[in-house]
Amino acid sequence: MNLLMILFLMLSCSHHQDVIVGKGGRHQVRLKLRVKSNAKDLAINQAEHYCLSKNKEPYIIKERFRYQLDSLDEKEYNQKVMATRLLGSSSAAISKIEKLKNRKYSQNINSEISQRGYLYTLDFRCK
Repeated sequence: MNLLMILFLMLSCSHHQDVIVGKGGRHQVRLKLRVKSNAKDLAINQAEHYCLSKNKEPYIIKERFRYQLDSLDEKEYNQKVMATRLLGSSSAAISKIEKLKNRKYSQNINSEISQRGYLYTLDFRCK
């Protein structure tokens, strides 16, 4: 196999890298995420791309979220994710000292939530 063919095969799957092809035509998209917000859109885009590569359209069977961290309570996890977002978007009016304090606090929180807390699974078929 030549280099160009290998490169083509690698790039052709990049739009649906989270698709798990199943037996019997039932497939899944699994995404590990920090927040729930756009999981469904990301998964449907991958399912559509996969099915279109087969000249078919996706039919959604089931979707589900699961919180997967044992080290942090889900409510506390979400509060810390929100805190890192707020600290990252500090206004220009904050002094340099305050920005340094916020950055240090943000780094401490980030180390606690470095894992992606949610697993989103979308089951689908191509029809």
